[in-house]
Parts: sequence; structure tokens; C-alpha cells
Amino acid sequence: RRLLITAFGWNDSGGGTTVPRLAAKELARRGWEVTVFHAAVKPTPSKQPYEVVEWVEDGVRLIGVHNRPHGLFDLGNPDREINDPAISAAFERALERVQPDVVHFHNLHNLGAALIDQVAARGVPSYFTTHNYWLICPRAYLLNDRGAICAGPGDGSRCAACVGSTDVAGYQRRLSEIRSRAERGLTAILSVSDAVRRTLTNAGYPADLIDTVRQAMPHDAEIWEQVGRHRRPGRVDTDLTVAFLGSAYPHKGPQLLIEAA
Repeated sequence: RRLLITAFGWNDSGGGTTVPRLAAKELARRGWEVTVFHAAVKPTPSKQPYEVVEWVEDGVRLIGVHNRPHGLFDLGNPDREINDPAISAAFERALERVQPDVVHFHNLHNLGAALIDQVAARGVPSYFTTHNYWLICPRAYLLNDRGAICAGPGDGSRCAACVGSTDVAGYQRRLSEIRSRAERGLTAILSVSDAVRRTLTNAGYPADLIDTVRQAMPHDAEIWEQVGRHRRPGRVDTDLTVAFLGSAYPHKGPQLLIEAA
């Protein structure tokens, strides 16, 4: 059984990076041949553009594309989000070598939607997990540059102004091209919540393409066993104590706790 995963980063922070890393290592432990093709975060000493570096960690084969001209998100380059030729070529070589039985796209930002077509052309089943809203939003979180909630991409034309671009047609193309590739190439989109599923269907994705698969982490079970399972329900004292778990970024909402207090 051969699995090819795509991701952003590897030993880097963030839930969208941690989840595929833990899944890849666990599946390798269970006997799968796992390869992770990812947009690597750290530059290499050579600084050669799009340098591909391979290594093995805990039984997982890593193929990292380094020194890309874009960071976490590729704002201002909608066509490159559809297809980055250098990355598509590297992925093509990886597909030829790995010959996967299934592909799991955990992220395609910094890689490009064209990778979906490459997998579909080989008749390989593929799945896409929605760690964010990249499928419909170049900022990935449906928030504008001031952190306000976006009304949605519409036909994509609103996205250009949101990212400070004048390429309205490019962002219309981004939305329609990513969606069409997903519709014709993916076996299923795995939405992390019903709310994400509704948002995607409201943006034009077919409902029968999307399954809700809630994420679970080993840490959740460990915390519950240690501090939750044997605790009596209800308040333990007169003060309300609130804990925030996650990165302290605006899209995670820690400021809402402060405002509420």
C-alpha cells in the first residue's frame, strides 16, 4: 500500500502541518509506504530556486521543494496558485517513482491545483482535507487584511481588491480553475466541519463531493484522560477560568475572549 501526501512544511508549527505529519508517521508505523511531497519552509544553503531535497524520517520518505518565490500564501499570483510549472514537474517525477495507490492532499497552497489533474490522469483516487479555505480564498481564512469576515468570493472578482491586486480576471480564473479541477479530479473533499462544508457548497462546490471528517489528535485523548475524564461536571469554584489552545493568530480568535471578558 503506497500513499502520497502533499503538505505545507514538515517539522513546522501549525495544525495543517502537524496533522499530516502525525498521520504519515502513524501509517508508516502500520506498514504503509508513505511519501510526503511538500512545500518546504526553510531555505537550503545553495538558495537554488525550487531545489528538491529528499530524506527519510521515521519511515516516511520526504520530498521537499525549497526556495520557492512565495511564502505561506502566494498573494498576488493567482495563476501560479493554479499551476506552478516547476513544482508540477517535480510532482510528476514523484508520481512516476512512487506509483501511489492513493493520494491525500492535505494542502495545495504553495504547490498548485494542477497537481490534482496529474493524479486524476493516472486514475488514482485522491482526497483533499480542508485545513483552511484555500479552495475559495487566496488569504485562506475568508478574512480581509483588517481581520474582518469576508462576505465570500462571489465569482472571484472581489478577491483581487482584498489582496491589493488589480488582476480581477486572474482571481476569477483562480476560483473557477481550482473548483473545476477539484470537481473533476478529486474522489472527495474531506471537510473538517459541517460549517466548512456549507461554506464550500455556498461557493459552488457540489455537496455530494464533500464529506465531513472531523479531525482528532492524539493530544486530545491524552489531555482528556489526564484532566477531564474523572472531573465532576460544572464549575469547580466561583471564578470562570478559560483556556485557549492554539496559535495566537487573529484568525484563531483569541481576541474574542478578551473582548468578551
